[in-house]
Amino acid sequence: MATNNTPFLLPHILLNVCEFLSQSDIFHISVLNKAVNAVTKEVGSPLFYNLDLAGSLQVNSLLEKAGRDNRFIDGVRHLTVEFCNRLVDSGLACLDSFKNLTSLNLNGCPNITNNALKIAMSKTPKLQKLTLYWDVSLTDPGIQYISSHPNAKSFVHLNLSGVKHITDECFISVISSCPNLVFLDITRLEKVTDKSLIAIGDNCHQLETLIMYSCSQFTDNAFIQLTNRVNGLHYLDITGMSKLSDNGLKEIAQNCPKLNWLSLRWCVLLTDEGLKAVSENLHHLLFLSIHGIVPLTDQGIDYLIKGCPRIEQLDINGCKNIKNRSKEYMHSKFSAFRELLSL
Repeated sequence: MATNNTPFLLPHILLNVCEFLSQSDIFHISVLNKAVNAVTKEVGSPLFYNLDLAGSLQVNSLLEKAGRDNRFIDGVRHLTVEFCNRLVDSGLACLDSFKNLTSLNLNGCPNITNNALKIAMSKTPKLQKLTLYWDVSLTDPGIQYISSHPNAKSFVHLNLSGVKHITDECFISVISSCPNLVFLDITRLEKVTDKSLIAIGDNCHQLETLIMYSCSQFTDNAFIQLTNRVNGLHYLDITGMSKLSDNGLKEIAQNCPKLNWLSLRWCVLLTDEGLKAVSENLHHLLFLSIHGIVPLTDQGIDYLIKGCPRIEQLDINGCKNIKNRSKEYMHSKFSAFRELLSL
């Protein structure tokens, strides 16, 4: 049996093995095994670019140890602590040790408070990506710290999905501080209004991905003002926009011709006329969901066939008035067709 002192694998083989392990596993093994410690001790090694502690029950102690380890101090670019139920605010005190951190994933951490964001925003001067999915305990005073981040103007990715207590005043302040966002997710932000959507249009002209799942409060007017200013979108999810009309969809289609992914699920006011506008403007569309839009008929599909020949995936679940719904039919009409989602 090999002992702790017997490096029976060549260093380059050990490194290859380590590439398949999580950073927490590497950290533990390197403490126990001298051979692994030797091949992973190089400062700045790519092995330590991503510190992934997702779901860890020892997240607070592991962060503390990593903050004292030179391999992590100089190496870590991306830190993931999502779904760490035991993460507390003080566990983030080590963040200033990670000098090159650009990405922080705090998704689904139920025990962090507004103070966690105060700590995080004050200790991550190079941050560009922040994800806070379903951190439901966070409120305006905490989210507001994003606005004061010294690198806010360089943020490219912000996920606020499910942070449901945010109000217009706070959201507009944050968006005004992050003008270079490329990705924004505001799913289920129930308290923000058209004012916030208009503020996105006023400030975030570089957006390529915008996810607004289940924000039924937004109106046509807000969408028109948004897309008049933000017209480089490639990916748009407006699932559940129950107030969106054909006229609103027409403005979106006319203003965002680069869209290749569009979800209109449960936009229940739309008719075939809305799909006509899609067909006349979104010629690069690869994915479209019209799930649950009962008024749509085969006429709407005919419009898509004429104007959106590149569609690869089409979701028509719940569209009971669309009769030509077989995969064979869709394959015969769309040259690149791959998948039909239909019950």
